[in-house]
This record gives sequence, structure tokens and C-alpha cells, in this order.
Amino acid sequence: MAIGSHCNTCINSICLFISLPFLFSGYIWKLTADSPCDPIVYKPLLAIGLSLFLLSLFGLIGSCCGCSCFLFIYLMVLLAMIISIIITTKVGVKIIKDKSSGEEIIGIVDREHHLSDFSSWVTDKLIDDSHWLEFKDCMVRHDACGKIQSFRSVADFIVSNKKLTPIE
Repeated sequence: MAIGSHCNTCINSICLFISLPFLFSGYIWKLTADSPCDPIVYKPLLAIGLSLFLLSLFGLIGSCCGCSCFLFIYLMVLLAMIISIIITTKVGVKIIKDKSSGEEIIGIVDREHHLSDFSSWVTDKLIDDSHWLEFKDCMVRHDACGKIQSFRSVADFIVSNKKLTPIE
């Protein structure tokens, strides 16, 4: 085997072993899920773990056995994953942050963002009362915001708190 095949085998072996904790933790989280917030965590863990596992398995088979068919599939899937990560990042940032201005806080380098700074799609999803109950349940269950439990809707929350902290 050439040096390139050895390097490819080592890198894919490392990726294979890195994917196992993702798969294991996602599976354990799925088994012990007891709140509606848990799929937000375990589904991406399982997807990342499974895609890394399969990708590194194709790379290992292709480099160890010298099977160019598996190496071609490996390269095409790797290219597709890199392109999809770039596109998802760009689109996600554009959807979430429509206006990137924010409000400067005196004495602090960071910016404070309000609900009006986000895109209309995100704002509409937050203001919808069916989504509000899910957000509220998750925040109350994980004690993210102590006073959120007293509000019945997003409108009550926003009207009573004109100046929300960035976390809220």
C-alpha cells in the first residue's frame, strides 16, 4: 500500500472511533428521553454519528481493499457533506438573523439583540401559541428562566417585558 492509502486508513479509523461516542450518546439520550426538548439533542447526535460512521466505513473499505468504487462513493459523499454544511450555515444565519445590527451596549463589546432584530420567519414561529407552549415547557423543565412560568402566551411575555435580557 502507498503512503496515501495508509494516511487515508488512519484518518478514517480515527473518524470511525470518533463517531462511536456520538452514536452511543445519542442512543442513550433517546432511550432516556422524558421531555419534548430531548429530540432537539438526540436526533442531530444520531445523524452526525451515523453519517460519520458510514462515511469512514466507506473510506476504510476503499483504502484497505483497494476498491475504487467505495473510494469514489466516499469522495462524493464527503463533497456533498461539505457543501451541505456550508449551505446550511449560510441559509441558517440568513433565516435567523435578518438584521445583524443589534443594539450596542455601553462598555460591552457584545451586542444585545431583541426579537425585532430576527427575521419575520423566526418571529412568527415564536409568536405562534402552539410553539410557545413547547418553548415554555422546555425552559421551565430545564430552569432556564424562572419567571417564564407565569406567562400564558408570547404576547403576555413580550408586553410585560419591554426590555428583555439577551437570554430571555
